[in-house]
Amino acid sequence: MTQYYYTVSTLPFLTYETEGQMEPEDFLEMCGDWLTPGDQKVLSSCSLTDFPGKSPSFALSSWARWERSLRNELVKLRAPKRGVEPETYMKPGEEILESAEIARNAFALDSALSAEDLLDRERWIFLDNQERGHYFDLEKLIVYYLKLQLLKRKQKFSVEQGKNQFAKAYETITGTMRENL
Repeated sequence: MTQYYYTVSTLPFLTYETEGQMEPEDFLEMCGDWLTPGDQKVLSSCSLTDFPGKSPSFALSSWARWERSLRNELVKLRAPKRGVEPETYMKPGEEILESAEIARNAFALDSALSAEDLLDRERWIFLDNQERGHYFDLEKLIVYYLKLQLLKRKQKFSVEQGKNQFAKAYETITGTMRENL
């Protein structure tokens, strides 16, 4: 496996609280100068939400299994409240025991923002664990790229934006009700 000593050593340290980090697109562009074409293709296929069928990367395969399990557990909890069958929305994959507990903890929170934060923090912990033992290889870069995507996702959540979205939804609902009266 190719080692990317220079590339990894130039990357800033990331924490879940990091703000103003490198954009994921800039990271991919930077890596394009140093990675083999095959490794660049694998890295650019990494996504928090879209999982490749079969990946040559252990970190990416593990991420896909873990995230799919977490999402399936969330479906199991949310579906009954919506009056739908969970199986309709579940994706094939193995159940990972810790996913059920994480999903229950998030589901128990009153605030959607708090639940998303809890889920993202658990995602971060999972990625930290995938990074262990990988210091200058493609697996390290894959985890780093997924973390950048997670931080970018986290940036989109804000109390002010949530209040604005709520106000818009409330206005739409009340406007529709007034029209129907």
